Amino acid sequence: MTHETVYSPVGFNAHVGLKLVEWDSDHACLALQVEDHHLNGLDIAHGGVLLAALDAACGMAGCYRPPPKERRWSMTVTLTTNFVSPQRCGAMRATGKRVGGGKTIFFAESEIIGTDGALIAKASGAFRYLRGKPDT
Repeated sequence: MTHETVYSPVGFNAHVGLKLVEWDSDHACLALQVEDHHLNGLDIAHGGVLLAALDAACGMAGCYRPPPKERRWSMTVTLTTNFVSPQRCGAMRATGKRVGGGKTIFFAESEIIGTDGALIAKASGAFRYLRGKPDT
């Protein structure tokens, strides 16, 4: 079973265009092809798009369980973000890493790297595990 069959972005993350490309214990990587509709008035990726990718990468990093187990679900408690350089149209990757935590709360960090290898943004946060899948 591949990560694509276990999880594919839904809702807002799917609408934005995020794709899960790597997922393993304490690690997740999402890709996005930044296009014109992701840009703000300065012709750079909107901060909300970048924040969504950072948040999803952090959350996914803490929720992996190897198949056949069901994946875990989490919600963001806090997320601190630093925007470092502009992302224009092109490919970007948001990589998340679980860095600690316990039974109900975990901590994760993520970063976005642009096509040219430049650091675009970084985030760190706390996430709460949910009991089961939330109702949609």
